[in-house]
Amino acid sequence: MTLVVRPCYTLARSPRIPVLSQPFHIRPAREDDVPALTALYNQYIETTAITFDLEPWTVERRREWFKQFAESGRHQVIVAEQDDEVAGYACSTKFRPKAAYDTTVETTIYVKQAAHRGGLGRALYTELFRRLKREDVHRAIAIITLPNPASIGFHESFGFHHKGTLDEVGRKFGKYWDVAWYEKMLT
Repeated sequence: MTLVVRPCYTLARSPRIPVLSQPFHIRPAREDDVPALTALYNQYIETTAITFDLEPWTVERRREWFKQFAESGRHQVIVAEQDDEVAGYACSTKFRPKAAYDTTVETTIYVKQAAHRGGLGRALYTELFRRLKREDVHRAIAIITLPNPASIGFHESFGFHHKGTLDEVGRKFGKYWDVAWYEKMLT
C-alpha cells in the first residue's frame, strides 16, 4: 500500500511560522532504496550524536541490516519518497535478542534535514504505527540522545512516555551523552 500525501501547511513549533510541505508518498522500503537509506543514515552518523554509530555504514553492510525487514510482521521499514528520492524512513526493529522480548520493538526515524518540520516525519510514524497495530506487538521503545527537545516532543505526541534516563552511556565527538528511554503501549 502506498500512502500519498498532498502539500499542506503545518505550523512549525520553533520558529512559529508555516512551513509548506512538498508532496510525498509513503511506501514499504525496497532493496533498491538501500543506497539512499545508507546515505541518509550516514549524514546523521557524521554530524550528530542522535545515533551512536561512529563510522559511516557501507551499502553492503546496510543491505545485511535491511534483511531483517518485511512488508508485514513486527520488523518493518517504510520510506517517504519526495521528488523521486527517499526523504526519510521509519522502522521497527528487534528490541533485545531474548525471545521474551519479541513483542517489543525499537522504533527509529530519520528524515533529511531539508524535510524537517514539513509533516514527513509525522506521516512516517503514523503509518508505521498503523501497520504495527495489525501485528503481535505490545510495546514500542524509543531511545533518544539528550538533549533533544524536538525528538522528545515528537515522541510524546505519539503517546510515548519517559521511562528513564541513562547518564553518559555513549561517547561521541569527544563528549559523553545521556539517553532517555521512552515507551509506547500498542496493545
